[in-house]
Amino acid sequence: MISPFRALLLSCLLTSGSCKVSELKPISFPTDYRPEGSAGAITVAPACAVYREFTVLDQRPDKHNAGIRTIQDRPDRSDIFIEGDVAAWFRAGVERGLALAQFPQDSGAKLDLTFKLAGIHIEEIAYRNSTFEGRVVIDIELREPGSSGHLWTDRVDGTAENYGRPGNPENYRETINHALDRAVASALNNTELRSRLCGTTSRARLGARGSR
Repeated sequence: MISPFRALLLSCLLTSGSCKVSELKPISFPTDYRPEGSAGAITVAPACAVYREFTVLDQRPDKHNAGIRTIQDRPDRSDIFIEGDVAAWFRAGVERGLALAQFPQDSGAKLDLTFKLAGIHIEEIAYRNSTFEGRVVIDIELREPGSSGHLWTDRVDGTAENYGRPGNPENYRETINHALDRAVASALNNTELRSRLCGTTSRARLGARGSR
């Protein structure tokens, strides 16, 4: 038995492109975090890379607009909006990454770890179906507890591509989930982040030895 999707595709082919997308309206989709990236993309952190606590913040300049929809070879443009608790979505991705990286957490550590969601962008290009490109940008920071300034910061990003039916919310979610997983992997694999955490831990241990 032929599936409805294959039947539609066959109909489009037989009618010489009658199923080409002719109009794209603005669209909204809700966040729903489900892992898309490979667990193996995140390497296990060294035992010395200890942090005290972590914080996640949604600091996107535009909290609603997430991208644009276009039609191939035409100037038509419309907006893509993101809805739901984006901060919770972001936290879920970071928590998964920290669990995979096995970063040691200790209430007596000298530095706090902050993840700031700096941007989400999706671009959809439609023809008969659509291609989707997503990008998630994260700022990572290390700071001393109670300090208003950071000791170190870096910006990382993750990108993803997808293909599917125009206007299907699942295609947008899959794209940004994959981009988020890749951005988190880039953040947690950051060699400078690990080195600085290890350096602080080593100095604390040396100080503890010297006070005995």
